[in-house]
Amino acid sequence: MSEKYLILIRHGEYYGNIRGKKLGIHLSRSDNSPLTKNGIFQMINIAEKIKQKLKNKKQVAIYSSPLLRTKQSAKILAKTLGLEKIDYDDCLLDINYGKLEGKKWEEFIYLYQDWWIKFQKDRLKTPFPDGESYQNVKKRLLNFFQQKILNNNKKFNFIITHEGIVRTFLSFFDDRFFNRSIYQFDNGKISIICFTNNLFIPYLINSNELFFLKKNKKFFNLCLWYLNKKRNFFYLKPKKNFSENQVIEIKEVDKKTLAKFIPKKFKSDYQKEKIIFEKINLNLPIPKIIEEEENNEGIYLIRNYLPGKIGQFYFKNKKFKNQLFHVWTSTLKKIHRFKTRSLEKQNWEKFINQWLENDLNILKTINYQHLNKIISFYNENKENAHTNKLSFIHNDLSFYNFSLIKEGNNLKLSGVWDFERAMIGDRYWDLAVIFKICFYPKYIKDFYQLLKYYINKPTNKIFKKIHFYLLMNITGAITYRYQRKKSIKKELKNLDFFVKKFLL
Repeated sequence: MSEKYLILIRHGEYYGNIRGKKLGIHLSRSDNSPLTKNGIFQMINIAEKIKQKLKNKKQVAIYSSPLLRTKQSAKILAKTLGLEKIDYDDCLLDINYGKLEGKKWEEFIYLYQDWWIKFQKDRLKTPFPDGESYQNVKKRLLNFFQQKILNNNKKFNFIITHEGIVRTFLSFFDDRFFNRSIYQFDNGKISIICFTNNLFIPYLINSNELFFLKKNKKFFNLCLWYLNKKRNFFYLKPKKNFSENQVIEIKEVDKKTLAKFIPKKFKSDYQKEKIIFEKINLNLPIPKIIEEEENNEGIYLIRNYLPGKIGQFYFKNKKFKNQLFHVWTSTLKKIHRFKTRSLEKQNWEKFINQWLENDLNILKTINYQHLNKIISFYNENKENAHTNKLSFIHNDLSFYNFSLIKEGNNLKLSGVWDFERAMIGDRYWDLAVIFKICFYPKYIKDFYQLLKYYINKPTNKIFKKIHFYLLMNITGAITYRYQRKKSIKKELKNLDFFVKKFLL
């Protein structure tokens, strides 16, 4: 079965919420008052966000509890999405609290002390006096799920209901969702369950945003592996990733962690990165591995979450750009001073020659119009790439691979990762890689400003060296994509820009 989503939404604030808080009494089924103005605003707000994310409204079904507050909430959602049909179902009514209705909790416990003793021992099976047990609610919700959700052809199933029902749906996966002190479910907030091929993934708990999981078996397997650990997750969120690795961010009860799946073919890269982490952790903040497991497919791991925002966030903020450059280049300098015997020293000259040979062959194959000018540039400046000052280099310290936190008006490095491409080489190679990934061609002037933070007065020789390595990274990108039968149109455009700016 293709994936389906059960999107649980607690109704907007209604007058019973206000009256209950004011009087300190419990109100649920017995109060059928309407939404407040704030409750209407809450539902309009979440409905608009849902509308922006949903492209195909034909795949949507809306179900609702029949009470007035849920009806109003469901109608707001349906109207926003341009839908008419709403399926009202008694199975989605809140739990029947019986004699608790209209009473203060302390008063209720005093009146029904024997019940309270039983309830503390077994919250699931003990019914409220003249009311339901949570086990009964689970049965009617399971019946609803099997009859309505599994048998329809809709991908996105919206359930407009009550806090107790949201809590009970999620308790199918973990009874801790009954713990009110850990999990809160506010008015007009979303919780989502994704299910496919007998795999059920609850995520994005009590949220005011909406996103859908990747259509990816490896990603779903990573989620399942993490959930099987029975940790105190609060939500799971896919992280943007530029490799074949799968990554999810997990908000736990008291902290954040990251779960990651690394395919088997990248095992050696991961082992290399672990060695580097062990060596460099005294000099830089890096992710710590909390748990790790390997099978035939690859490596699953949980690591600590490094707080803050990635460098790109501060690059876009003019107020912090100079501070970002200072932290960025200071971090590079620390990396370049790092010494290790765990990494094999490669022959830098051989590395350069092989790279150039491969790239020039590809440019010749595609009949690149300015090939002769590129060959001339390489021949004239090749000596600049020869160096006796080899350093440890990160090889990808773009602003996607480190994060910062703001302390007052200052920025502080909070984490660095992705050392699997690290090697021994010319430290200016790092600057050229950064140039290519982050600045080229739109922000060239910004790169030259960053370069001055790394070295006060860059010489003409240094500029030529960085431009040499920059061109290598541009032609290398063409080779990489061409050999994998991917489009090289964008990279050819980058190469044309380089030729026009630096060679013509």
